[in-house]
Amino acid sequence: AGEVVDAAGSQAFLDKNAGTGNRTVRASGVTIKDSGNADVTGNYNIAYVDNTTSTINKANLTVTANAVTKTYDGTTSATGTGTVGALAGAGAGEVVDAAGRQDFLDKNAGTGNKTVRASGVTIKDSGNADVTGNYNIAYVDDTTSTINKANLTLSTSDVTKTYDGTTS
Repeated sequence: AGEVVDAAGSQAFLDKNAGTGNRTVRASGVTIKDSGNADVTGNYNIAYVDNTTSTINKANLTVTANAVTKTYDGTTSATGTGTVGALAGAGAGEVVDAAGRQDFLDKNAGTGNKTVRASGVTIKDSGNADVTGNYNIAYVDDTTSTINKANLTLSTSDVTKTYDGTTS
């Protein structure tokens, strides 16, 4: 009779979070027109069947440790936080909730060759729900940091001895 699908409709996931083979997609909005371009969608009982085996892959996110310079203090603690790359969900209101931390991989002094690693970044959505699990977070080390040697001053006290021909 010349009827055609005018608008194929749309599909939408029912849940925005990452998952493999277990995300539900629902179709909606199909319209049908006749040969005279009149909407005849009301003449049909349209059954939309959900697909329950779809996938939302995790978005990649890179967090890069920043260079740090400190004086030796016997710990691996480093100031600052890593630099977080662009969030895939930023347009939907996702933000960095906790910028994480940075740590040296060892506590010993070294100039321009110490490794600092960032960790612990968390992401929240506009509803304040933790969505960190929707990201593959790659932490990139900084290998140009410095731990300066700590200053140490030694003094001797007065010493008295009897001559024995040595300097000890």
